[in-house]
Amino acid sequence: MLDVATEVGSFVRIDMEESAYVERTLRMFEEMLGAYGPERVGIVLQSYLRSRESDLDRLAAVGARIRLVKGGYWEPGTLVYRTRTEIDRAFMADIDRLLRQSDHPAIATHDLRAIDHVRRIAKSTGIQRDGFELQMLYGIRRELQDRLARDGYVVRCYVPYGGQWYAYVLGCLRRLPGGVLERARGRVVRLRS
Repeated sequence: MLDVATEVGSFVRIDMEESAYVERTLRMFEEMLGAYGPERVGIVLQSYLRSRESDLDRLAAVGARIRLVKGGYWEPGTLVYRTRTEIDRAFMADIDRLLRQSDHPAIATHDLRAIDHVRRIAKSTGIQRDGFELQMLYGIRRELQDRLARDGYVVRCYVPYGGQWYAYVLGCLRRLPGGVLERARGRVVRLRS
């Protein structure tokens, strides 16, 4: 895949899964980063994993393009932060470090408080609006996506596909505040009818 990305001048980001796969995913990414460079391959890091701060610092130091997410697999409290407060605190701290250390970072969230935090940190550190990306799922909070884009921010919308798209989207939606999951289920049921 990275050979094709190189041929066509594209970029591939390696996603992150449950904690059991983190170490081998990072090893694979570092190997690919060495072979293809940061202009071709990036990585996703999850803030809800305990004791992973050094991954962000280490990867930012070598020029990795990092996409930061809160995370959300159901795992033991010994491995992950479990409460919304703990997860949000870790995410905000990682946003601070990512924006200060990384080249063209991506922050994936629909959380308005986190987006406002990103905007404040970027402004205070002199990062231009096109120096980072705000990433969201397509169709979720479209008015916010449109407003951010109109204000000059780079907004990337993800469109899940493949055999497991529905489970993936539901997993993402269950972490959103305000009953988004129930509203989305209603839309999907209407579409399937």
